[in-house]
Amino acid sequence: AAPGDAGKHAADRAVCGARRRASEPSRGRRAARADTAGPDGRCCCCAPGMNRPDQYEKFVVPDHLQKVSFERDTKVPNAGTFLLQREDHTAGNLLRMQLLRNEQVLFSGYMMPHPLDYHVVLKVQTTKHSTPVEAVKGAVADLREELKTLRGAVEAEVARARDPSSDMQLG
Repeated sequence: AAPGDAGKHAADRAVCGARRRASEPSRGRRAARADTAGPDGRCCCCAPGMNRPDQYEKFVVPDHLQKVSFERDTKVPNAGTFLLQREDHTAGNLLRMQLLRNEQVLFSGYMMPHPLDYHVVLKVQTTKHSTPVEAVKGAVADLREELKTLRGAVEAEVARARDPSSDMQLG
């Protein structure tokens, strides 16, 4: 552990203790538990090798997987399922809402099968005048444009706030 990390890990242990106490039945006495700190002073929540998955697994797509895959639905016309690897509710809901703005899209929905599986299943059905792939490509292009506009507006406001000659009032 780094020299300045002792306080951080002590605070983590306090949180762990609070979590343990909150999960225990309230019978007026606490169950005796061994201290879970490791030899380096880290608590059970931040010790390496515990159950927490590595953070990079949430966004780095392994070589054997495609970022986006599509499977056509054989039972419903003009429908299909997209599998978005290493994405979460943010991307799933943005795409779903953007797809529903398209008049050619009859249905759009998404789900995350499990909180620890970092992929989104996006189902899309379109009219006979479009395909699910065209609809998703259009939705992604529209979202990129919206995000560019939003970024420009935020950068302009930040520049205006940093300008000492502006009459912007804080507070």
